[in-house]
Parts: sequence; structure tokens; C-alpha cells
Amino acid sequence: TNIGHNMRMTDVLASAGIEQAKKLELFNKKRRDIVKKIISGLSDINQLSFPFDQSNLEGHSFYALPIILNSAIDRKAFCNYMEKKGIETRAIMSGNLSRQPGFRDRVEKRVDLNNADSIMENGFFIGCHPFINDSNIDYICNTINKFFLK
Repeated sequence: TNIGHNMRMTDVLASAGIEQAKKLELFNKKRRDIVKKIISGLSDINQLSFPFDQSNLEGHSFYALPIILNSAIDRKAFCNYMEKKGIETRAIMSGNLSRQPGFRDRVEKRVDLNNADSIMENGFFIGCHPFINDSNIDYICNTINKFFLK
């Protein structure tokens, strides 16, 4: 409910971060490859979309894969289905910052924010870490495809 950050890092975390940074490019490439495979595996489903330019993924780190459901699909029911199948999801919480408690009284609504509302109401993330293998990707894609084929 408050705006602010605590950016203090311990020496131990800093040393771990230095070592992890050495692997960053390799991990980001793996994440991009995973995202490309998932997008390909879900290409026949017109009830969902991805809120980024799929033709140029270079430079993207994909800590998670954002997915936007068609507004006719119940996001809560879909995410519950995914969770029951062992695939964690997270809502896209920041979609419309003017609706967040820390900003609600600080943002003057001057423009139409329908797109931001749509992302907030219909969007979710699935994790995208560099150790997701092809078997995991197949499971994710098959699980999502089965939801829409029922």
C-alpha cells in the first residue's frame, strides 16, 4: 500500500549475484528458446495471446511468460485448472497501476485505460526458468490445449 523500495543487498547475496551474472546470457537464451517452443505449441489456440512482439525476442529475459486470455474465458477457472495440473500461475498484478492500492489516490485518471484493465483482468504468467526441458514444455502445451478442446 506504500510506494518505496528496499534495495539493500548483503555481501553474501552480492557474491552469489556476481557468479550468476556470468551465466546470464546463456540463461536468457534458454528462456527465449523455451518461450518460442511454448508459443509454437499453443499456436492453434485463438482464445489466448501474448502481449509482446513475437518476431523479435532478442534482448528479452523472460523470467515468466505472460499470457492474455480472451475476455470470454474465466481466468480464475483457467488458472485453477493449471494449478491442479501442477503448473503454477501468477496474475499480472501491475496491469493498471492506477488501480493498485499504493497508487489509487495518487493517479489522476486522464486517459482511457481499457487495455491496462484488460491485461490486469485477463492476464497471467507462467514461470520460465532456464531448466524447463522439452518434456516440461510438451506438458505445459498439452495441458493448455486440453483445456480449450474440452
